[in-house]
Amino acid sequence: MKNYSLTHLSDESLRRELSAAAATENEASANLLAHIAEFDFRKLYLPAAFPSMLAYCMGELRLSEDAAKKRIRVARMGRGCPAIFAALGDGRVHLSGLVLLATHLAPGNADELLTAATHRSMEDIEQLLAERFPKLDVPASAEPVGAEEGAARPPDMAVPGAESGSPGTVNLHARVSPRSAEAYAVQFTRSREADERFRRAQDLLGHQVATSDIAEVYDRAVKELLARLERTRCGATSRPRRAPRPAAGSRHVAADVRRAVWERDKGQCTYVSESGRRCEARRGLQYDHAREFARGGALSFFGARIGTKIMPVRSAEGSRAWGFESPRL
Repeated sequence: MKNYSLTHLSDESLRRELSAAAATENEASANLLAHIAEFDFRKLYLPAAFPSMLAYCMGELRLSEDAAKKRIRVARMGRGCPAIFAALGDGRVHLSGLVLLATHLAPGNADELLTAATHRSMEDIEQLLAERFPKLDVPASAEPVGAEEGAARPPDMAVPGAESGSPGTVNLHARVSPRSAEAYAVQFTRSREADERFRRAQDLLGHQVATSDIAEVYDRAVKELLARLERTRCGATSRPRRAPRPAAGSRHVAADVRRAVWERDKGQCTYVSESGRRCEARRGLQYDHAREFARGGALSFFGARIGTKIMPVRSAEGSRAWGFESPRL
C-alpha cells in the first residue's frame, strides 16, 4: 500500500509537488472526459450490458451519480468542441466551470467563452454567463416549506448537471444566482421567527413599500445594517472629528484611525507574500499593529495620522503570519 504521509517534505518541496499534482490531475481529467466522449458516441456501454453511459460510469467506473452526470455533460460538448478538453487539461477552466458553460458552448463561440472564463471562479463564470445570456427575473414569493421536503429551487436555479427528479433539484442551502448584468435571484429558507419579523417590517413599511416588493424590504434592511456595521467597524461618520489621544500603552484603536486605515487599504487584507501577491481577503478582518504590540508596537498619532502603525489584517482563520508579517508602509 502506498504511503501518503508527506511530513518528511520541506515547505518548498511540498509547494512544488502540490502544483505538479494539480497539473497531473487536470490532464488526467481531460483524458478521462475525452475517453468518455468517444465511448459514449460509440455506445460501447450497450455491449457491456449497461443501458446508458450514466449507468456505465456509475456501475463500471464507480463514479457517483453527480460526478458522472457532470463529466458526461462536459464530455459530450467536448467531442464537438475539443478546445474544452484542452482548457481543462491546461488548468485554465475547472470542471465545475465547464458544467456551467456547457449549455452555451458551441463550435462558433467556444474559444471566446473559454478565454473569458480562464482562471475564473464559479461565481465569476455565473456572472459572466448572466451578462451574456440574461434570464427573466424570478417572481418574488415567500412560501412555507415542510422540513422533510427541503426548499425547492425557483425556475432555472437547479444544480448544474442535475436532471429533473434527482436529489440535486432540492436545495437546503442559501444561494445567490445572477440572472443578468444587473439582477440576482436569491433563495434561502428562514425560520418561523425570522418570517414573523420580516412580515412585521412589511407591515411597518405598508405606506412606503408594496406588500409584493420583498426585495425592497430586504434592501432597506441591509442598508440600515450596513450603515451600523460601518460605524462600528470602520469608524464611518458624516461628521468626522479628531479623537483624543489614548493613554500610554492602550490598545484602543480610535475611530478616526479605523476610518483612515479602512479607506487607505480599501477594506482588504494587507498581507503580501514573498512573490508579491497581496491577500484578497475582505471577510473577517481585524486591525493589528504593523509592529507587534508585545514588541513595542503602538498607535502613531503624529505626522501621518492615517495610521501608518496600524493596519487591517486577516483574522484567526489565517495563520499567525497574517498579523505579524504584514508589510510596513
